[in-house]
Amino acid sequence: MGGDTRVQDAGGTIPKSTLKRIQQAGRDVWGSTAFLILMGVFAGWDLAVILVGSLHMRHCPVQKLIPIHLVTFGCFGLVRSLLDGCKRIQELGNKDYSTVRGFLTICTSIIDFFLFCWLIAGCAWVYGNFRPNFSDPSSEKYCDITVYYFGFCTLIAVLSVAGFFVSVFCYVGFCLTVSK
Repeated sequence: MGGDTRVQDAGGTIPKSTLKRIQQAGRDVWGSTAFLILMGVFAGWDLAVILVGSLHMRHCPVQKLIPIHLVTFGCFGLVRSLLDGCKRIQELGNKDYSTVRGFLTICTSIIDFFLFCWLIAGCAWVYGNFRPNFSDPSSEKYCDITVYYFGFCTLIAVLSVAGFFVSVFCYVGFCLTVSK
C-alpha cells in the first residue's frame, strides 16, 4: 500500500488503516442503541438471578452455596453493568475525565476478575452436584428445581457469551496478523 503508514507493535507492523477500522468498529458498537439494549438485558438478567437466588436461599441443602452464588453473581454483574453505563455516559459527554475513566476501568477490571473466579466456583458447585434430588425436600441431596436449573442455565449462558467474545478476539487477532 503506497501511502499507508504502519504502526510498530511487539509482533511487527500493522497498517494504520486496519487499526483505525477496528477502533471505529469498537466505537460504533459501544455507542450503538443495540449495545444499550444489550446492557439493559444483562441488567434485567442480573436482577432475575438475584431474585431467584434470594427466594430459594434455603432450598438447596445438597449445595447451600448455589443460591448464594446466584445472588452474589447477580449483584456484582449489576454493579458492573452500572459501571459500564457510567463509562458510556462519561464518553458521550465528550469531556476529558481520564482519571474518572481510569478509576472506572480499574473497578470493572477488579469486578471482572472476581466474577471470573466466582464463575469457576459456581461451576464446581452446580456441576459438581449434577442431578440432585428434586422431589424430596427432606433429603440431603435435595435442591429446588428452579434454583438449580436457573444456576445451571446461567452458567451455560455466561460460558457461551465468554466463548463468543474469545472467538471474536481470536478472529481480530488473526485479521491483524494476516494484514501485516
